[in-house]
Formats: sequence, C-alpha cells, structure tokens
Amino acid sequence: MFIMNNYESLVQINNPDSVLLPEFEEHLIGQDGMNYRAIYDYNGCLDVIEKRDDVEYKEANKTLQGQIRTLQVEHGDNSPLFIHVFGLANISNNG
Repeated sequence: MFIMNNYESLVQINNPDSVLLPEFEEHLIGQDGMNYRAIYDYNGCLDVIEKRDDVEYKEANKTLQGQIRTLQVEHGDNSPLFIHVFGLANISNNG
C-alpha cells in the first residue's frame, strides 16, 4: 500500500509533468480535473511574495502576474493554476 504524505505527491502521481512551486507549497489547494495541474490559492501566494520580498500588495501582485505568464509560456498545459477562493475565511496556514 502506498501512502501519500502531501498534496504535491498526489499532483505528481496524476501528472508527472505538472509544475510545482516549492515556495508556495503551503498554498497548494488541489488540482484541476482536466490536466491534473496544481492549483494554488492566489492570495496565499501573494502573502508569500509580500513577506519574502518585503513589498506591498501592488508590487507582489505584479510579481505574481509576471511569474504566472512566464509559467504559462514555458510549461503550457502543465503550468499551475492560481485561483481566488471565495467563501472560505482562511484556507491556508498563515499562522
């Protein structure tokens, strides 16, 4: 019996070519049903960039948007998705 210990393992089993982003690991919230790409909480990823780069929301958003575009160009259907989650107070462990 094979036991999964994290979401990244599940994504890789379903799509070994799916791009994972270790810096956003705690904000990985699932995978899509078509290509089994990783799905990240957009706002959680923004928080990581704000803290890492010591920048405000606007600059972090610009950085993340650039990273998303680059991933889409370089990895196409294997690039991760970033979504805004509605209706959940806090899905990530922001401490």
